[in-house]
Order: sequence, then structure tokens, then C-alpha cells
Amino acid sequence: MVIAVSIHEEEAARTHFPRVMAEMEGCHALAVLGFASFLESQAFDPSDPDIFSTMIREAIDHYDLNASELANEFGVNVSTVTRWAAGKNAPHRMVRPHIAEWIRLKLESDLQQSIRQNLNSEGDLRELNNLIQCKFNKIVTL
Repeated sequence: MVIAVSIHEEEAARTHFPRVMAEMEGCHALAVLGFASFLESQAFDPSDPDIFSTMIREAIDHYDLNASELANEFGVNVSTVTRWAAGKNAPHRMVRPHIAEWIRLKLESDLQQSIRQNLNSEGDLRELNNLIQCKFNKIVTL
């Protein structure tokens, strides 16, 4: 699923991640989907060290990414991930897109698991689908 995130200028994309709309609506699931979609978009450039560090910081601070899991996945210490998030250091620019892709897949997987655990019936699934469609339409039309 791709959610269109309204970013009017390329510079805005460099400094603001798509947490804005979905979290203003109070829906963490949509915020995660918007963030994951942004990581796939052409507006996201992980080769830029500032954008990369913001992405790491956002994923840890707002989307429940576990820094230890990230460190283990890429064979680094947690302190290294902390330095990435602070913008004090960054992995090689060729590795950054792989890290961003892993984060995107991890967040989507965690969200899917959470949704599955919280759904009690097909009625819940229909209600969730209707909610996402309604919120999705609001995001797209911004």
C-alpha cells in the first residue's frame, strides 16, 4: 500500500518526515504507513547524512524502532546507532539505502503483527479497512 504524503517542496522533505498528518489524526498505524511510504519515495535520499540521521532518529523516537535490533541486524554496536541518530556519524553512503529499506520492512512487519493481534473478528477487519480508507483519502487530498 502506498500512501501519498503531501510534501510541497523538496527542502520540506529534507527536514520534515510524514509523521505530521497521520499523527495529527491520532492514528499511529497511519503514521507508520506514511513514514514507510516516505522511505520508498523519491523525496527520501538516504545518501544525504542529515536526512539519514533524521530518519534513524524519527524511527526510534516516534515509530518504536528498537536500536538494539537495528544494531544487531547490521553488526554494529548500539552506540553506533545512537551516533547515527545524532548525526555524529553515518555508515557508508552505499549501505544507507539498505538500512532504510530494512527499517521500512521492519516497521511494516511490526505494524501488521500488531494489527493481527488486535483484530477480533472480520467486522473489526472491515472497520479497520474503512478507517484506513477514510484517513487515506484525507491524506491524499491534502
